[in-house]
Order: sequence, then C-alpha cells, then structure tokens
Amino acid sequence: VTGTSAPFKATLAWSDPPAEPGGTRTLVNDLDLAVRTPDGRLYHGNHFLGGNTQDRTNNIEQVYLPNPVPGDYTVSVTGAAVRRAAVIGGAAVSQDYALVCGQAPVESVVVSAREKQVTLSDGFSFNPAGVSVSNLINDSVSPADTGHVFTGEHCRRYRVYGNKP
Repeated sequence: VTGTSAPFKATLAWSDPPAEPGGTRTLVNDLDLAVRTPDGRLYHGNHFLGGNTQDRTNNIEQVYLPNPVPGDYTVSVTGAAVRRAAVIGGAAVSQDYALVCGQAPVESVVVSAREKQVTLSDGFSFNPAGVSVSNLINDSVSPADTGHVFTGEHCRRYRVYGNKP
C-alpha cells in the first residue's frame, strides 16, 4: 500500500461443495482470510460485520480498510475446515479459491455534490445527470446523483468508448 488516499480491499471467494440434505451446516469447506497491516493489526474476513472474528458462514470473505496504513500487508488464506474435495480430478481433500487484493486507484476526492454539479478536488466538475458511478466497496452501479455521491468520497474517472457501427 503506497498511500492512504485509496481504500485497501482483499476479497476471497470459493465454490463450496453442496451441503448434506437436511444438514445444519451449510458451509462445507471453510477457508479463512486474514490481513495483517504494517502496524501489526490483524483483520479477519468480513470483519466489518462486527467482532473481527473468523467467518464460519460465508464462502466469500472480504477485508475492507478505508484508510490503510502505507507499507507491506500480509494476506493469508488458511483452510479452517476442508471436509470434502472440491477440486475436480483431485485425489486429496482440497479446495481451490480466488483471491484479489490491493488498492483501487484514486484520482480525486469529491469536494461538493449538488443536484446539477459534482466538483472534485482536482478541479474537474460534471453534471451527474446520465452518469453512473461504481461503489468501491461493493462494486454496485448507481446514478451519480446527490443521493449516491457524497463530499469526501474517493473517486476515479474512466473514459468509456462506445462501439461505432
């Protein structure tokens, strides 16, 4: 992590084998995501749900740090309980997964958001009518109106080119 101007996010996802019919445990293979910050703090996957403990329910875990400390982060994935083989063709009980982590590039910060004009700290401003924004936390797309863009938010502008006939 090179600076505090952009959030740090690590996301772990895996395809869990189906649970036994009628079973009380729906998560068959339980993996744990952990992130250690340069200042020694430890965050477990889905820490923002409260408690900062290992998640024993979900097969998607995320660590989201809105104001990260600059430096080297240690991201680890461990098999808390891998009960059934989930890798096709694998003889051993194992679980594959996907892991993505890092900082989204930030170009500017919203300094004001009005009905017909959003102004960024780099001086760029735009009319939010007809513009969509992507949420850096959950990647949802929303209209860029004053109900979705707030002063102090980090942002990155992308130029989108349409297909020409």
